[in-house]
Amino acid sequence: IKENAGEQPLQIVLGDIENFDHHIEEKSELILCWGDTLTHLSSLQDVQVVLRKTYHHLLRGGKLILSFRNYEIAREGISRFIPVKQEDNKILTAFLEFESNHIMVYDIIHEKIKDNWQLKVSAYQKLRLKKADVIHFAKQIGYQHESEEPHLQHRCARGLVLLRIQLAAYRSEQRPVGK
Repeated sequence: IKENAGEQPLQIVLGDIENFDHHIEEKSELILCWGDTLTHLSSLQDVQVVLRKTYHHLLRGGKLILSFRNYEIAREGISRFIPVKQEDNKILTAFLEFESNHIMVYDIIHEKIKDNWQLKVSAYQKLRLKKADVIHFAKQIGYQHESEEPHLQHRCARGLVLLRIQLAAYRSEQRPVGK
């Protein structure tokens, strides 16, 4: 990201997304929530809190760009095995187990150590976000759903949804929800 920013001011923070506002001193023109970050939140309420915080930290007319994996349709059978990464001595595969509001992700790592393959497995839960829910929450707060960047969908890796949301212009007597 820094390479592509050129001379533009850019602040990258490594931390908890729920506390991103602790690192912002002034309002921004653009906030990116990139990759699959939102799905690592615990609940839909947490997503709403993060969206509300982004709203309050954007300049009027500012933009929030989100991307997250589209898990609206549950994978079934062997399509739940996702090859993630392969090297000469390491293979990472993810296995997905779909629940109504969450997905259990099992990371399966085969690692070759001294001519022997060893297996390591870990698991974690992800939020099963629906694009329509995120758009609905954003509109409730005061955002306008600007686009879904359909021309970029083919560039989004492994089912990522890309949403561009702009702050709605509202009269002073109209206040967004949660303000």
